[in-house]
Amino acid sequence: TALPICSNVIRLGNGMSLTEQEVVDMPVHELNRLLYQSKLTEAEISLIKETRRRGKNKVAARNCRKRKMDTISELEKEVEDLKKKKEKLSDERDLMARELEMYKSKTESLTRFILEKVKYGSGLKLNADQLALEKADDGRLFVVPNLDCGTSDDDRVTLVA
Repeated sequence: TALPICSNVIRLGNGMSLTEQEVVDMPVHELNRLLYQSKLTEAEISLIKETRRRGKNKVAARNCRKRKMDTISELEKEVEDLKKKKEKLSDERDLMARELEMYKSKTESLTRFILEKVKYGSGLKLNADQLALEKADDGRLFVVPNLDCGTSDDDRVTLVA
């Protein structure tokens, strides 16, 4: 259903009249038959062709504007969706960072607890700050001297995994 371009009427010398909309909507084969079988003057043929060209151009321009607006709407929706996704991912990242800090704190507390127990149970003459835990590839844990505290590697103690 074409929207009317305008209601101007083209009056032809042979008594015929056509609206601009009829000229624009007319199938090509009918238009050609009209142009070449109706004994129209060159000026009338030019007027009909120009009217059809301008009308088709108006329809094309309208369709182009509509496609452009549809594309803009789709892109705006995509931007909104991406903003929501970004916010969700940011929230997830923040949650994971808090969880990581919690696990680090728990690991540090557990490590300190283990080192205190090992120190008192093994008779080592080092304090817990001079010890560290080290995990071997096979899963066994080792209490090793914390080399940052001036201890030697000879003070290694094996824990049962």
